[in-house]
Amino acid sequence: MAEWKEVGALQENGYRAIGHIDGAEIGVRLTASGQDILIQQNGIGQYLAQLLNAVDPTTRLQTVRMGDASYWRISHTDPVDELLMRAADLFIAIRYLHPSLVQLQLQLPMEGR
Repeated sequence: MAEWKEVGALQENGYRAIGHIDGAEIGVRLTASGQDILIQQNGIGQYLAQLLNAVDPTTRLQTVRMGDASYWRISHTDPVDELLMRAADLFIAIRYLHPSLVQLQLQLPMEGR
């Protein structure tokens, strides 16, 4: 299950946490040329890193260590960004076309009931 949170504060190493997918923290780290996408190493994290690395399969996934955790490092290049946009559009379309899922969940406040 994806868990998104308010974007974390920028740490002194330039890292900013964005959210979690099945326990894998996802974040970005500023670099001299732009940013890296950092994906915490676990099962789902490895699949996501491999998907994003597919734009250049000759590039070996690199590992970085932050604190007690290891992360896959993906350089956020134009081809990676294009893949992110296409994948996001595809996932939205798949979700939207499901015949029995509610596409917009509305929560009314409990006040005054």
